[in-house]
Amino acid sequence: MESSDEELERCASDREDEALMLLILWLLIKVVAAAFAIRSSIW
Repeated sequence: MESSDEELERCASDREDEALMLLILWLLIKVVAAAFAIRSSIW
């Protein structure tokens, strides 16, 4: 039973890491898009 509990915890943490990476990627895309919009409006 203990090993299965540890496996479940590992799966949950992996899922959290994946969600965090997706959030960071989404924010990065937003920042880049905003930077391009600002640059194009300046030029």
